[in-house]
Amino acid sequence: MSQGPVLIYAKGGAAVVQNRYDFFGTFSGAPVSGAASQTRWGATAGAGIEFKFTQNWSAAIEYDYVDLDNSRLTLATSLGIGSIEDITRNMNLVTARINYTFQ
Repeated sequence: MSQGPVLIYAKGGAAVVQNRYDFFGTFSGAPVSGAASQTRWGATAGAGIEFKFTQNWSAAIEYDYVDLDNSRLTLATSLGIGSIEDITRNMNLVTARINYTFQ
């Protein structure tokens, strides 16, 4: 919806994240390390407002929510001991920006 120099908008779509987990520690005095990776798909939705304050300049603020749901991850270690972790990875993002339009 645009009213003069103000633009109000909503958006939505798909989100994909590639996570890599590395850990280091000790187990019974022995060093332990391990790693796991995971690609997660989810949904994103957001809204924002942008105000054009000169012919070439505008400022905006936007909010986005990314829902990647819950997942289960198996971590394999250098000692062969693994653990299963439940991970929730949802994000709330706020972005403020100033834009310049070349004409």
